[in-house]
Amino acid sequence: MKTRFALFCILLAAALICLPILQTRLQAEANDVAFIENPIQGDPAAAHGTAVTLRATMDSHLYWDVRHTFGGSTQTESWFTGQDPSRSSLQGPWFDLSVVTDVGASSTGNIDLEEQCTQYMLRPALALAEETPAGETRTRVYHLADFYENYLISCDILLPSRSNNIRRLFVSEEEQKIFSDWLRIPVLPQHQVKVTVTRDASGNVTDVESATVEDSGFYFNALSAYTEGGYYFTFGSHTTQGTVIDTSHLPDGYGIFVCPLTGSGLDVRSADPDHPIRLAVPLADDIEVLDLQTDPDETALFLLANTPDGRMLTVYDLPAMTVRQQYKVAESSDYDCDMLVQRGNILLSFYDQHLLLLTADADGRYQKTIEGSYDPILNSQYLYRWNVLEYAYGDGRLAIVYADDHYNSCNFYFLVFDQTGLAYAARCGLDLNGSDDGSLYAYNQRVSLDTLNPADSLPVLTVALP
Repeated sequence: MKTRFALFCILLAAALICLPILQTRLQAEANDVAFIENPIQGDPAAAHGTAVTLRATMDSHLYWDVRHTFGGSTQTESWFTGQDPSRSSLQGPWFDLSVVTDVGASSTGNIDLEEQCTQYMLRPALALAEETPAGETRTRVYHLADFYENYLISCDILLPSRSNNIRRLFVSEEEQKIFSDWLRIPVLPQHQVKVTVTRDASGNVTDVESATVEDSGFYFNALSAYTEGGYYFTFGSHTTQGTVIDTSHLPDGYGIFVCPLTGSGLDVRSADPDHPIRLAVPLADDIEVLDLQTDPDETALFLLANTPDGRMLTVYDLPAMTVRQQYKVAESSDYDCDMLVQRGNILLSFYDQHLLLLTADADGRYQKTIEGSYDPILNSQYLYRWNVLEYAYGDGRLAIVYADDHYNSCNFYFLVFDQTGLAYAARCGLDLNGSDDGSLYAYNQRVSLDTLNPADSLPVLTVALP
């Protein structure tokens, strides 16, 4: 017994002595995250004073914070932080409208089509089911206007929250009906649906499929902007074939609408029971809406649209919805573009691989500050909105961090523009102990980009990722 106890004490002492040594070595290894910067074009000095900070993870268990300073004497710092459950990504907001014509359902029992018709546009399927004998499957194409006068509208809402506590609003059947009754969009005469119904040997409806025949229907291109008081939203007024839909049945006409919200759900009766959704500002039905966003302070609403006069950016003051400014961003609508709004900055990325940065002056009016092309840096890619991890403007320079491969990748392009155009471009990434096997990936909580000019002491810009 004494021998075993003595052996235990020796092993315990050895463990206590070795543990700090092992921990020190592990920490040293963990902090060994290298930042790789491969210049593609331009002078690295153009990025002087600019730094990028990002967070990376391995298997969602090990976490690193890495900060790299560009230009001149580059410097990389990394911190191993271990597992941190509080690192949850920001989700939402989300506001979506859809026409519920395309539905598929299967059941081992019987599908109650009459009940389903209260939520989905399945009256053609109900008609086909009445003609389908037991044990058979039948398919037929119907004109939807023979069964419905107006479209049924479905609404889906997600409030901004952390991923471990998503605040998804349940929109009740009654509230869905309010949306459909208020957003009265007549069914297009040419809208056809292809319906398939299967009955088993007992006569039960076991399979139903309903799908719009290609290019015949109307799909909501719903655009929305979240504020604490509610969602501002609009939708495309054109069909897939480019014709203008009939919006004359909307109570107040077509435009940008506001749907009031409360902290607990969709408050469709807060303003007026007869007008649960309000028209915030009218729009001409011949324009093509492209994007709708607010600034971080919720003091302005930005509408990007194609109009007969060109592609226009309209800035509205919130909550009054008075027009502050109209700015023509392009003479034509030949190329689509993405809009990224920051506090005081609007970045427009065109699909022909050129960009435009607008910056607000002291009166809140936006003027062009940077314009340039990044062709062929991104190998025929464009600066897609969801892959722009961050951008910042200061000292007459625009710096952009653009995710390569996919959103979670630790590889990215770093671009710097000045008044002459693209001044510097590099492809960057992280390397853990010489391993480049893809096991390390970006953690979607925060990427910050600093444009620091020692002379002007520009502020640090940090934006949480969605």
